[in-house]
Amino acid sequence: APAAAPAPMNPPPASAPSASAPARELGAKEMFVATDGNVAPGLRFRLIQAGPSDAPMDVDTAKEFQTGDRIRFAFESNINGYLYVAQQGTSGNWTVLFPNPQINGGLNAVKRFQEYEVPNGDWFQFDGAAGTEHVFVFLSREPLAKLPGFDRPVRSFESGSPAMIAELRTSIQSRDLVFAKDAGGASKTQATYVVNKADVGKAVTASFNLTHK
Repeated sequence: APAAAPAPMNPPPASAPSASAPARELGAKEMFVATDGNVAPGLRFRLIQAGPSDAPMDVDTAKEFQTGDRIRFAFESNINGYLYVAQQGTSGNWTVLFPNPQINGGLNAVKRFQEYEVPNGDWFQFDGAAGTEHVFVFLSREPLAKLPGFDRPVRSFESGSPAMIAELRTSIQSRDLVFAKDAGGASKTQATYVVNKADVGKAVTASFNLTHK
């Protein structure tokens, strides 16, 4: 779950407003947990690796993985929306990871501040040829009929459409997206946040690379 907002501090003494002081722009994590009526759509993403005795541990997406390493993803939205996740393996083919027949009844609708693990209670394992795999994530405030799991549950793992992924990837201006990462350390949480700061923002998109040596 997202970290609680820090307790408010005593305000400084009142002073004359400065016309030249611009308003501070909120960061991605602050925007993600905002609860006002105009919440910017945002996504929280975690990469989890199976440690000793299968104990889950957060790892950075920049980590280089070895054959036999096992991972899963966790996605959390700050809006009620629609999630699409696809992964391109070293073969070049795309596979849809969410919606998934084993998660959420096979549908792509997700609830705000509810985390969805992919796969649910299981792991993906790095096998086969070394290389770079690509993960593409798209979260929409509005339902899109083109996405699987919209009007009917998916019954099996589906192939991703490269043309549709390219269209979704370019449908959002990159300048409208704000990124942030947890510092890790003592919290052991290494989540990545992406939020659409545009006034008319209705969706967010993100891409991650996974390197298998």
